[in-house]
Amino acid sequence: MLPAFVARLIITVFGVMHPSYRTYKAIKRKDYQEVVTLGMYWVVFSMYITLELVTDILLQWLPFYYEAKTLFVIWLVTPATSGYSFIYRKVIHPELTKRETEIDEAINRAKEKGYSKVVEFGAKGLNYAAKAVLSGALLVCS
Repeated sequence: MLPAFVARLIITVFGVMHPSYRTYKAIKRKDYQEVVTLGMYWVVFSMYITLELVTDILLQWLPFYYEAKTLFVIWLVTPATSGYSFIYRKVIHPELTKRETEIDEAINRAKEKGYSKVVEFGAKGLNYAAKAVLSGALLVCS
């Protein structure tokens, strides 16, 4: 059985470090086709990482779980299989296209709420700071 830390190391090297360097090289060369290809990879890999948060909690007890994760990431990145391309074209792209408007609206609502919360907390922080300064000034004066 593959220990979790070894699986994590392999996934990090092949699933993160190598594609990151390929992305850097593609940007440096201004190879836009490769940048688009790697963009598809990063979308798939980010979905994998998101799902991994749940599957690690629920499935880590399964025999060969870490081996399966490692093989999956290797399948994603291997040029001969281009697993990322298959998943992107057959699963992710169609789903994102179908839900694009709904996702955009949710993001815009979150931005608006986030901005109003920042303003609200900022005002509370300034109010608190002003009270603290006034209290300090009153203590010094008395």
